[in-house]
Amino acid sequence: MKAIVLTIALLAAGTAVSQAAEKQSKQVEITLELSSTCVLNVNNVQGFGSWPTGGDDISGVSLGSVSVTCADGLVYAVGIDAGENYDGSTRRLSNGTDYVPYTLRSESSSGAEWGDTGLTDIASDYVATHSAQAVLGTGNGAIQSISLWGDATIPNVGAGQYADQVNITLVW
Repeated sequence: MKAIVLTIALLAAGTAVSQAAEKQSKQVEITLELSSTCVLNVNNVQGFGSWPTGGDDISGVSLGSVSVTCADGLVYAVGIDAGENYDGSTRRLSNGTDYVPYTLRSESSSGAEWGDTGLTDIASDYVATHSAQAVLGTGNGAIQSISLWGDATIPNVGAGQYADQVNITLVW
């Protein structure tokens, strides 16, 4: 019995080696879509920190940054709205009762105030007339970082937590 099994096993092995291997192929399509688009990220944005009441005004505080990644050559604008506590002319931090006026800039205290006027249209006439309100740029395919700076005018108000909520918008 062992000899028969061994002989059959050798014959089967010899047959498998001498036969051509079977093969099956399929084609697949590999795709990539490149689009003229942009991506907005907010990086480590923090508040003004802790300051004494009735103290000096705060100027040129680094609050974090915003980064924009746009396709090469794509013109974009980044704006920041007036915030939840806006009074018609000034952004304000609030504790629910009192207010602390503040401004946001893309450069330390020497830069123009960062706003959002006209963000729905960034045609060439917009770029020429609203550059003080939004931060304008041209994409290069890489991350472009824009610093966020703040100034605050400290009035004689009570101690406590003051906050505001703003929306940052990217248009291209």
